[in-house]
Amino acid sequence: MNSLLCCYFPTKIVFVDDNSRMLKSLRAILDMNVASYDFFDDPYTALEFINNSQTINFLSPSFSIREREVEEIYKTIYNPKRHEEVSTVIVDYEMPGMKGLEFCEKLNNPHIRKILYTGVADEELAIQAFNKGIIDGFIRKNTTGQAAVINEFIRESQFKYFKSLTGSSVESIIKEYAVGNPEDTALYDPVFASYFNELLEKNNICEYYLNDISGGFVFLTSKGRPSALFIYSEENFENIQLEFQGIFENKIAEGKRISSSLIKDLEENRKTVCLPFCGVKMQPDPEVWEKYAYPVQTLKGNQTYYVAYVPDADYVNHSEIISFEKYSRSK
Repeated sequence: MNSLLCCYFPTKIVFVDDNSRMLKSLRAILDMNVASYDFFDDPYTALEFINNSQTINFLSPSFSIREREVEEIYKTIYNPKRHEEVSTVIVDYEMPGMKGLEFCEKLNNPHIRKILYTGVADEELAIQAFNKGIIDGFIRKNTTGQAAVINEFIRESQFKYFKSLTGSSVESIIKEYAVGNPEDTALYDPVFASYFNELLEKNNICEYYLNDISGGFVFLTSKGRPSALFIYSEENFENIQLEFQGIFENKIAEGKRISSSLIKDLEENRKTVCLPFCGVKMQPDPEVWEKYAYPVQTLKGNQTYYVAYVPDADYVNHSEIISFEKYSRSK
């Protein structure tokens, strides 16, 4: 039973090769939109750098998610060092003083993806190392379509890094919840996964963070523009719509002016009110809830889900976010 990742953001990819010209040629073919990069021609310096790098709090293997609610994960967007997270190392097999396999074995973080950069003569050793779990893959030097191969390795490695890191913490909580409440979470539903991935591509989203165990997320583009996704099971959606309608009825009875069109949209399930999530000190008055009302889309998967996408979420403090683009320009 595989769920969507609970979080994802561009990480740091480290290249290690004693040939500085090789590093320079690699730098020229990398996709700068998916990760940040560091290059080392000395394996000892690289090893010290990686082993001294810090893992973000909730990603630490020793961290228990029970110490913090799932809804708190999105606050990672305020961590300016999140893009310093080393997820992948691509290291040359043949280096003086320390071979690539020895380098990989000396890495402290077992979740870092280790990719060996090999020549033809080293391929058999690389296959053996892969089968033993010492490395997670290898790339042949001068292979056809090298740029595409390396960039695809990087994309896959980042994904697998987060999958490995969070599998024993956050995802174990999600799985436990899903077993007891299968109708309340869409995270294991392939229909929702397809919708989710299309949403990422359509809106140029490069970071996402789970903030509701049902499948709600906070998103960031590379420029730091935040958006959010709200999702409800059929039963929960009916309850929340009735709750909003009841609140409006009480406010109208108190003499408050509430949009009649919004009430009708709620009654006919065309829209739902997506109020600011946790972390906002004050909830807005119902009189201005119309600005928080968004169109509802129905998804038919293992269950029926109701989703609302908030394209410009003012639920987070934009000024405190260091976007991936801003981080990249500062390097």
